[in-house]
Amino acid sequence: MLFCLSGVTVSQQLMKISLYKERTMFECLEATFDFLRANRRVWFRSALLLFLPICVVVSLLMFSSMEKDSMGNKASFWFENFDHIENYSTIILLAWYVAVFAVLVQIHSLLLANEERPDGAEGMTLKELRPILIRTAARSWYLPLFFVLAWFLSNEAPFSIIFIIAVMVPMALLPALHLIERLSLMNSIGKALTRGFPIWFKLAFNIILVSLLGFYVFVMLFLPTGLLSWLMETISTSQLHELEKLFVTAMGFVFTVLAFFGLCVVQSMVVLVCAYHYGSMSEEKDASSLEGEVANFGK
Repeated sequence: MLFCLSGVTVSQQLMKISLYKERTMFECLEATFDFLRANRRVWFRSALLLFLPICVVVSLLMFSSMEKDSMGNKASFWFENFDHIENYSTIILLAWYVAVFAVLVQIHSLLLANEERPDGAEGMTLKELRPILIRTAARSWYLPLFFVLAWFLSNEAPFSIIFIIAVMVPMALLPALHLIERLSLMNSIGKALTRGFPIWFKLAFNIILVSLLGFYVFVMLFLPTGLLSWLMETISTSQLHELEKLFVTAMGFVFTVLAFFGLCVVQSMVVLVCAYHYGSMSEEKDASSLEGEVANFGK
């Protein structure tokens, strides 16, 4: 049943969640969930398209590594194609880079589509979204470098971690400035720092809050894999038939894929809440929305 407000249904109101609107910290969080609920179909389909292949590859690498460790540096037959891989950490880091790239492309493509279409992004097919995905990907392939570099420096130089955190929180506004406002990279960096530091604690709070949700989702989905691994270590493998071992491994693999997929989905929520902080700051400082321009007309 649809309730109408001034001739517009509630479902129609949810479809168009404006990016450029002054919001409090909690309103940015609320807008994030409203956007995902209003555009849930195209969001989920694009997530399957962009995230699932990465999650499958990472899970295969992870299980191959686990199998080699548990079977004397020799993977079992269903992971034997990965047996020659030695430097897993480099490949996992590359996969993480691609995952961050996919998250940035997905969310900012949906935001652009939501702003460009009168009825929002809901109802779009992947075919309709594809040109925006390609356009966004061409402009954002190098953005994950900042986040990967920050992660690398925090591991190689732990003493600099406070400085890295202090800088990277406002830098969370960088993708929205570069991809939505279409500023140059250097202008985007400068504006992210100048606009981000005044709202540092608000940004950090929402990033931590949503990231904790992601950690919880990952642990809950990865828990069956851990239990199955413990079961395999507890029970002698000689007591299990080959078909039983295959079933246990396959179930662990499926739950691992789901765990990484859930982590990517929640990270897309982190990117989205940062984008709404960008929209709020942009409306407050620049009156970027049509309503803001009308309000400032003649001043």
